[in-house]
Amino acid sequence: MLKISKRKCELKDFVDLKKRFPCNFLRTVAKHVGLGLLFYCQARTLATMLREGGISESDIDKIITVLGLEDETREAIRTWERKQQTGRIEVDRGGPIRNKPISLNDKTDVKFLVVAEKLHKLFYSNYPGLMERCEREHRFIMEYVVDPVTKKRRRRGYARSWGGPIRHFPEIRYMTINAEGQLMGADKVMYSKIFSGMKNQASNTAIQTLEVYHTAPVVSCASHNFKKNDMKSRIWNFVHDSQDLYVYKPERELVLAMYETMMHAYDGSGHGIPMEMEGDVADITGGKRGSGKDQHYYSHGDEVKLKGRDMKTEAEKAGIEFEYEDTIPR
Repeated sequence: MLKISKRKCELKDFVDLKKRFPCNFLRTVAKHVGLGLLFYCQARTLATMLREGGISESDIDKIITVLGLEDETREAIRTWERKQQTGRIEVDRGGPIRNKPISLNDKTDVKFLVVAEKLHKLFYSNYPGLMERCEREHRFIMEYVVDPVTKKRRRRGYARSWGGPIRHFPEIRYMTINAEGQLMGADKVMYSKIFSGMKNQASNTAIQTLEVYHTAPVVSCASHNFKKNDMKSRIWNFVHDSQDLYVYKPERELVLAMYETMMHAYDGSGHGIPMEMEGDVADITGGKRGSGKDQHYYSHGDEVKLKGRDMKTEAEKAGIEFEYEDTIPR
């Protein structure tokens, strides 16, 4: 007889659950959907992300069943088969029949696109404000303004972040764009991918810049203390909200304490928006080396919470003097 006992749910239960079906499968799908659509990627891009991100054809068949997309999928596959025979797809847009060039490679691509279009629709029907913001920023970079030098009208060609800094997209000023914000003529053939990428970057600008506000002061202060105290640890990469360091083993706890201290000290740059910083620590000196089969350059580390370490205690142990960089407001 199966006996069921009651107990409190612990963090380990959630960790174990993440590894089991269907939770592991749903998390994989949700990561691509959430990250892709957060930055307003289109259905075709989302379909590529799903297929290249580890979602198999059997997985996509399950999603089609769950979402009730069997009829749409069959019709899309029939349309694709006609395209294979004629070299073109006939598309009815309520007026004259137009021709659309071939772009899908096989039936599996069609399935992924049907699912991606449905997920795209569902996501933005639940988050209409996000779609409106992205479209507003797309319009902003393409609006006409008066050039302060030539005094002539040109497209703005830059996105302004919430905090003030801007990101330039000068290529847009030289592209032929219609009133609906679409490329025209030869520019559509030559620059469609570049144009799509720039619109996504415009959507990302505000979020990425906000992340930099939190992390850039930490990078500068950490580098200052590393050099001031002749430490062997160094920062070697920095992208938006992510920092990669190589840490000298005896300095491990000191560096973690330093980051916890700096994270709280410079948190005011977020204007009240709470932010957290987490770390992964991996040992790159052990394990297999190389780039062949079953080889790796480093092993992924354990997640380390930046909480509970005392900077003063760690500094005294290491015999260093930690100081904030005076040029950065906090």
